[in-house]
Amino acid sequence: MGRLERGVPLAPFTTFGLGGSAAFWADEVSADDLPAVASAIVGATGAPPLILGDGSNLLVADGAIARGVIRLGGRGLTFGPSWGSAADVIVDAGTPWDHFVAQTVEAGLQGVECLSGIPGRVGAAPIQNIGAYGQEVSDTVVAVEGLDLRSGDMVSLAASECAFGYRTSRFKLGDGTFVVTRVHFRLHTEAPPTVTYRDVAQALLAVREPTLPMVRDCVLAIRRQKSMVVDASDPNHRSAGSFFTNPVVSVGHADALAAEHGATFPRYASASGVKLSAAWLIEHAGITRGFVLGPARVSTRHTLALTAASPDCRSHDIVRLAALIRRAVRRRFDITLEPEPIFVGYDQPAATVLDEAEESLQNG
Repeated sequence: MGRLERGVPLAPFTTFGLGGSAAFWADEVSADDLPAVASAIVGATGAPPLILGDGSNLLVADGAIARGVIRLGGRGLTFGPSWGSAADVIVDAGTPWDHFVAQTVEAGLQGVECLSGIPGRVGAAPIQNIGAYGQEVSDTVVAVEGLDLRSGDMVSLAASECAFGYRTSRFKLGDGTFVVTRVHFRLHTEAPPTVTYRDVAQALLAVREPTLPMVRDCVLAIRRQKSMVVDASDPNHRSAGSFFTNPVVSVGHADALAAEHGATFPRYASASGVKLSAAWLIEHAGITRGFVLGPARVSTRHTLALTAASPDCRSHDIVRLAALIRRAVRRRFDITLEPEPIFVGYDQPAATVLDEAEESLQNG
């Protein structure tokens, strides 16, 4: 059973390198020990534990965090049966996401190659419904296994029960009482690689029949150019990647913006409206790459990433910068950007935290 420790600083376990200490911490917890460890934390704190992977999509509040945190052990990956043009892969939640992608590409399985280079663990993928360069994890998930903290039972949820949406799921929207332990994927043995995203398609324009390794290498190269891979030597590395999701607006709103900004205005069809580029909106609201507010900075390579640019940066500074960007976009385009990282240790939901920070900027 994973040993419970008190007051462990969380900053070293997040890519932002920010945040306070957890009330309780248990590392490398196995699936067998998870029920007992989780129950102990719930009993001590009165709240479900935070399950931490690589901390690549978190903003942890400054000061003490009145929660227990668990990091799962288990990094198994099992290639299951295949039939026809499909093959199953079952992966432990603690497995590094990019290791899983690399293994599937090496095995000639299509379906997640465009998700190469995304930091974090497999268990976080269905929670956030991660996506990039034309693919989403929900495209390939068959089932999600986990511990229901309310009943204490291990359960399996079919993909249809996961309420997947754009960068969300029932797990993200829920009360934190479901802990993902394994994910069951169904990939393709004969399908061609996904080459639909503009940057990927342009990079492979001269290649008649791109292979899975080619697409993976291309995606990794693009992500490196944007400082969207974990690299301690990159001056933009203290970040959580994209800080805002791409907003979805009505067709009428999108048409009005397109009429004002012309053919260069990026828009993409969505099931619930029209998806816009948050990066484009930020840039055209006057926030440029490298924009600085105190010790926090917009990445010098991508306007969607906010970085802790100074050793004395705190989570509070990232919140202030995010609030300023959000206010600028709302004033310019009448669109409210929604944060993508999970806010930990705050008394209010992430959007409310940013709303209050905007008010503080207004009054400051």
